[in-house]
Amino acid sequence: MSQEKVDRHKYEKTHRKQIVAKKKLERALTYIIAFAIIAIIVIWAVFSFKSKVEQNSDTVAQTYVNTTAIDDYITSLNE
Repeated sequence: MSQEKVDRHKYEKTHRKQIVAKKKLERALTYIIAFAIIAIIVIWAVFSFKSKVEQNSDTVAQTYVNTTAIDDYITSLNE
């Protein structure tokens, strides 16, 4: 059992750079995959929300404001 630990420690010591590089690569790939999954979920949610809003807004409400009172007040100030 002790010899196994010694051999494993020697292997880890001689291959430390490769082991660390492999762990960094795995961590980076994990972050990239997680980011891609989150991005897909967000894009899907936005697209779904946008399509629901477009379905519900078939008519466009137009509002007209009568500004004659304001226009008369501004012209009376200028005189």
